[in-house]
Parts: sequence; structure tokens; C-alpha cells
Amino acid sequence: MSLDLQSIQNRVTELQSMIQEFEVPEEMLKELKEMRTEASEEGGTGAFIAPTAEGFKVGEGYFPKLGVHLRGWKKYWHKWNGNKKEIIENPTPKEIEKKKLKRGCDLQLQVLEPAEAVGTYTLSLAPTSYYNWRNYVDSLGNMGLEPHKALTVLSFRMKQYKEGNPVALVQFRYTPFNSPETVKAEATGTPPEWQS
Repeated sequence: MSLDLQSIQNRVTELQSMIQEFEVPEEMLKELKEMRTEASEEGGTGAFIAPTAEGFKVGEGYFPKLGVHLRGWKKYWHKWNGNKKEIIENPTPKEIEKKKLKRGCDLQLQVLEPAEAVGTYTLSLAPTSYYNWRNYVDSLGNMGLEPHKALTVLSFRMKQYKEGNPVALVQFRYTPFNSPETVKAEATGTPPEWQS
């Protein structure tokens, strides 16, 4: 059985084109904002990805890294009350200091790889992961890119702070679109950075 490298290349080009041309009309942006407000008021924004010591938990599976298209994000300030995260919208500098608020962000992701995890999810970033996200956005900006116009690899490393249990620190890496690669004599349109 021979592999059709041209079909694979066409699929890669199609995905690249889809992401680069992704635009949302103003009317839909307003509707999205309303839906996000409703979702946050009702206690969640959909299926979540949780970074754990075993990998990113997506459904019932654990994955050491994910190839994703970033579809959207929402930055916020928050604090923890017991086991519940309290999000504070537009706090003043005094409130931030007095309540000891931390930065956070929810990312809306379309997981593209691995195939077992494909779907749209929300990833909530803790403060340390938020700083990695902010730095990633800055590095993409230096390359003339925006996060929703790029492919991204999510990985993590466990970090031990002075207090508490180790936490999964989410890391972001830009992945350029590539021609089909040969891996173990098999052609694939998957960028090499996504391959396990």
C-alpha cells in the first residue's frame, strides 16, 4: 500500500488556510460574549482540560502534550475560597492588593492532536501558567503572529513550590506548519513537534 503524500500535503494546507483565515463577524462576537457571560454565571464554560502529574486529562485519557488551535481566551483576577475559585471582574488596584488577587486566564482550545482527544475544551490557567501564556503571546507578537493564527503545542512540567503539593506548569510552544514528515517509514501530515 503506497501513501498519498499529496493528499496529506493538501490536508495540511487546508488546516493552515482554515486557521490563518479564521475571522469572526462582530455580531457573532457579541453573541459569544453573551454566551461566555451566561456560562460563567452558570458555573462553567464547557468541557475542561486538567493538567495533572499523569498528563493533560481530556475526558478519560491522559496525554503528555496536545497539539491545539487557540480559539479564544478570557483574562481575569481571582482568589480561592476553600475549593471554589472566585473570579473578580475589573478590580481596582486597591482591591487586588487587599484581597491578594492572582492573575488567571481561561483558554478555549480546539485540540487537533492526538486523535483520541480531538474536540473543543477550556483550559484554566493558574497564575504561574498564566505567566507562561503571557510570555508565549509576547514571543508570537515578536514573530508577527497572533495566538489564533498559529498551531501550538501544550506540554507541562511539574513544579514544586515552597508550600503545597507540586503543580503542573503549562508550557506553550509555537509549531510551524510543515510538509509531510516521514516517521518510522510512515508519512504523516502532523508537525513533528506534535508526534510522541
